[in-house]
Amino acid sequence: MTAGRHGLTFWLAAEADVAPSISAQAAALTAATALLKHLPMRGPCLCAVPSSETITGRGGMTHDLQFGWELSGSGWATCLIKDGSSERKDIVSYCTDALADLLHGVAGLYGPLPVQRFSFDLEPAEVRWVLRGRGSEVDVAIHRFPDMSASLDAPDQKGTLVWASTQPRDLLGHVVLEAAQSVLQAHGEDGYRAKWVRHSFPIAALQDLRRLHLQHDRCELRHGVATPQAAG
Repeated sequence: MTAGRHGLTFWLAAEADVAPSISAQAAALTAATALLKHLPMRGPCLCAVPSSETITGRGGMTHDLQFGWELSGSGWATCLIKDGSSERKDIVSYCTDALADLLHGVAGLYGPLPVQRFSFDLEPAEVRWVLRGRGSEVDVAIHRFPDMSASLDAPDQKGTLVWASTQPRDLLGHVVLEAAQSVLQAHGEDGYRAKWVRHSFPIAALQDLRRLHLQHDRCELRHGVATPQAAG
C-alpha cells in the first residue's frame, strides 16, 4: 500500500458560543456536505484550536491542542496530535478499526473507568494511547512498541514514551469529535469505506462521543462548524 496525501484541511475557530440544537447541527452538516462536493480534495482533515488562539482554564493555565485524522492512502491514515510544545504523527494501518477505537477511548473518559487504552497498528509497530482522567483534566501518554504482535499484553512501561500532554477533557473531546466529523464530511460513508477498506465509518461511536461531550462538558467552542481550508 502506498500512502498519499488527499483530503481537506479543517480549522475550528475557538469562538465562545452556545451549543446549537441537534436539528441545527444536522442542517449545518447537510450544508457543509453539499459545499464539500465542489471543493478540491487535497491536504489533511485537520481539526484544531489554532495556535493563535488559547483556552484559559483554572488557575490561569492556557491550553493549546490540535488534532488531525487524514485518510492518506488505501488502508492508511495519518494521525497528528500537537500541543503548544510538541507533536506526534503516525501513519496508522487499517489492520485495526483505528478511528472507532479512538472515539470509543475518548468517550470512555465520561464513564466510571478513569483509564482508557487503545492501540494503532503501524505494521509492524504498536502505538498505544493511554488516557488517564483526573477530574476535568486528562493525561495523554503515547507509547511505542517495535512489534505489535509481541507487545499487546506488555505493560505500558515496556514501550517508549514518545508523546505526553495534559489537557482539559472538554478540549480533547472537542477536537477529536470535530476531526472525525470532518473526515465524514470530506469523504462520506461510502468514500470512507472505499479508502479505509476493512471498516465502515464509525457513525455510532461518533454520535456517542458527541452526546457525551455536549451533555457533560461546559465547552464554549462552536460545534459542527469546521470550515474547509486548503493545505499549504
